[in-house]
Amino acid sequence: KVDITVDDYGTWDLSPEFTDALAAAGVRLHLFDPQPKLWGVRLNLFRRLHRKLIVIDRQLGFVGGINFAFDHVIRSGEKAKQDYAVEVRGPIVADIHKTCMLLLLRGSPRKDRRNYIRNARANEPEPAGDMRVLMVERDNGWHSRDIERQYLIAARIAKKRLVIANAYFFPGYRLLRALRRAAQRGVDVTLILQGQPDMPWVTALSRLLYSYLLRSGVKIYEYCQRPLHGKVALMDDKWVTVGSSNLDPLSLSLNLEANLVIEDQGLNQRLYEHLTRLV
Repeated sequence: KVDITVDDYGTWDLSPEFTDALAAAGVRLHLFDPQPKLWGVRLNLFRRLHRKLIVIDRQLGFVGGINFAFDHVIRSGEKAKQDYAVEVRGPIVADIHKTCMLLLLRGSPRKDRRNYIRNARANEPEPAGDMRVLMVERDNGWHSRDIERQYLIAARIAKKRLVIANAYFFPGYRLLRALRRAAQRGVDVTLILQGQPDMPWVTALSRLLYSYLLRSGVKIYEYCQRPLHGKVALMDDKWVTVGSSNLDPLSLSLNLEANLVIEDQGLNQRLYEHLTRLV
């Protein structure tokens, strides 16, 4: 049984031949927030489904920033992107599964909802390791600031280092102030942002913030080998986040997003070494 939920804005140009072939194979395709289009184009780009989640047999999960699009999955070439996801097992998969089921409920006809409600109450898988993992969502209800709050906490309690690699960086004043204060108290604060942008106007906005941050000792690097689409960060020796949320107004205030926050020294060190190579 295969259910796929896609963002209506992000997939407005899928052809009938494409979707019909999925349906013929038994795939159930769901549109999040379908909106009327003008001359075949959806104009409203706000309140999008920006999460990138996969659950397989309630045992295996993937969370990250990678879209199912040609330029996101090819290995090399001009359009290949630098991006990240994590593969997880254990009880956290039940949380990811529940998030996916509740999303299906919102976009399904009434006759299908009972089945999705029943499946949302699946038992948790057995522990698969000793990492501590938290599923963090952003929606337009009770969880509107949850992801931003995790970044704020990391910036406020960091003692050694804080490294953020993010595609679209234009956060609000609270987070900018927390980054500056972290650098001022001696934390090594490093930002890795787009240097080969897929949307140049977004990078232009980010650069407006550079002098404000640099004056306090924040280090800023622009990654130029390929477009950076990742949304990852690490703090000190254990804390890591990987997910779909950019640090911009769309992700922090409008879109539906999902990140994992992970406490594990080995993963933190692997990511730190990788991001250091990017720098």
